[in-house]
Amino acid sequence: MAGWIQILHAVVNRPPNCPTLASHPRARLLRAAIRAGMKIVAFDVSDPAELAELRKDPVEQIARREDWMARNLEDRILKPDPKAKILVWVGMGHIAKKPMEAGGKPVEFFALRLWKRTGIEPYCINQVSDSGDAATDRGVYRLLAKTGIHKIRWPAAFKRDAQRPSEPRGNDHPIYGLCHEVGLDAMVIHPPAPFERGAQRPQWLRNQDLQRVGVRLDTLLPAFDPAARYLVQAIPRDGGDDAAPDDQLIATPTGAGALYLTPGPKHTLRVWRSDSRRQDERVVLEREL
Repeated sequence: MAGWIQILHAVVNRPPNCPTLASHPRARLLRAAIRAGMKIVAFDVSDPAELAELRKDPVEQIARREDWMARNLEDRILKPDPKAKILVWVGMGHIAKKPMEAGGKPVEFFALRLWKRTGIEPYCINQVSDSGDAATDRGVYRLLAKTGIHKIRWPAAFKRDAQRPSEPRGNDHPIYGLCHEVGLDAMVIHPPAPFERGAQRPQWLRNQDLQRVGVRLDTLLPAFDPAARYLVQAIPRDGGDDAAPDDQLIATPTGAGALYLTPGPKHTLRVWRSDSRRQDERVVLEREL
């Protein structure tokens, strides 16, 4: 299994120095922003001296990173264009407008630091989706999406009323407690869906205006082994060999599956095989789709 994880995190997720593009939905979102004419600005970047300092203290590492993110966004966007309209795309706790605990210490994250630096309060929206395991689901998500009377079938947005008291009340909906905890303005809850395992693709993916392409590895690969693990990718040809995939899936033991691709661009089908017994990972098929 270690070998397979290495494929997913070291080989497939291109470019290798940009973990934000680790998943194909993120790469697809970035490509859509570029096609829409949005100007892309990198702000989670630093110099070697700062990176060296980060390794000395794990908690200080978090604080330093959050600080340079806010500083870079101000220097690279707001100072040249104070009236710029900005959509910031981050994950994890970066959008928290209240300090969060890290290593037993309160830490101010990116959104709060940006607010303090610029005087501009960001409007922060978080998304929560199915983790695939009840043990790792957030309690609020499990309550709303899996155990409630009215099951969520489509993404649902919850907006915090700015006129409400900042402190949650005892009879408040639990979603407001989560928003208050870290300082969020809105929350998007995605419906439960199976993880991307062969034919069981998430419902949200099937509902998009994407082109479905069926894949049968038992037909494409003369030496197909049902006991092996295969990663199937669709690589946009205009992005080069190191482009992040437009879609990818782990094939089922039968070798059947379906890719959902952005209409228009041409793709290359690339299939990786992983053999955990030999710690072997290699491309076993590459052809035009």
